[in-house]
Amino acid sequence: MARRVPEYEKRRNSIIGFLIVFVVLCTMAWDSGKLSYWGLPLMILGAYELLLVPTRCRATTTRKGSCRNPCYGLLRGCRHQPSHGPGKRADLLRTLTAGRSQAIPSPADGTAALKSQPIPDPDTVTVEPAQRLVIAFTILGGITGVVQTVLAALSMH
Repeated sequence: MARRVPEYEKRRNSIIGFLIVFVVLCTMAWDSGKLSYWGLPLMILGAYELLLVPTRCRATTTRKGSCRNPCYGLLRGCRHQPSHGPGKRADLLRTLTAGRSQAIPSPADGTAALKSQPIPDPDTVTVEPAQRLVIAFTILGGITGVVQTVLAALSMH
């Protein structure tokens, strides 16, 4: 019968696995001597920060304050409150679009959408400004990594 792996071992294994992959990719990029080969390690770092890093949820609600439950990734929420993950992503989208994404009604709704605006939920999820900054830099690093990887692949031909 297989034993259940404790949460702290899962978190530790996630960190160790990422560090091994990241160090190998950085070593390969360093040995290549070309700046364009650093794109893949940057993409891996961005994906790890957004989706896999063991952290606390830190979704801020109007009723309960900051959530202290463990979660994986800056864009994901905890398992205890299913609204935290989608709420964090929606808050990030509102931040990136300066709130315009909520103001544009879909063409199928017509003018009925403008007349019946939904009442805001009193338990709206938001993200701390420091976490928003980390997410924004991570996304920027991921985009930079994709561009560098494409440029490196094109320079090989």
